[in-house]
Amino acid sequence: MIEEYFIPLVALSSTAVACLFAARRLGWPLRSLRTGFGKALECVGAVVLFCLLNAVVGTALIFAARAFSGRFVSLHLGADQSLVAVSALQALVFQWWRESSRTPKG
Repeated sequence: MIEEYFIPLVALSSTAVACLFAARRLGWPLRSLRTGFGKALECVGAVVLFCLLNAVVGTALIFAARAFSGRFVSLHLGADQSLVAVSALQALVFQWWRESSRTPKG
């Protein structure tokens, strides 16, 4: 029973500790947490979009490999979980790129 609550409990606890530290030690206003939450949701959306895009591109590459090589290439090749981490990295880069392009230079 405790197993299903362990990871959420760890995440909730570390978030609470980080919020307390940021508010008390670093002087970050708690009202800015709402903005941070919104940006996090934007990033999650971008991760989902990159996961979908990577799945479509991966599937197309697998079908192309099948067509050009005449050999069977398994779709399971595209089911690697590291693709989620790569998608997250892609999403972060694009989110930061978008942010930096909005800020006036100089």
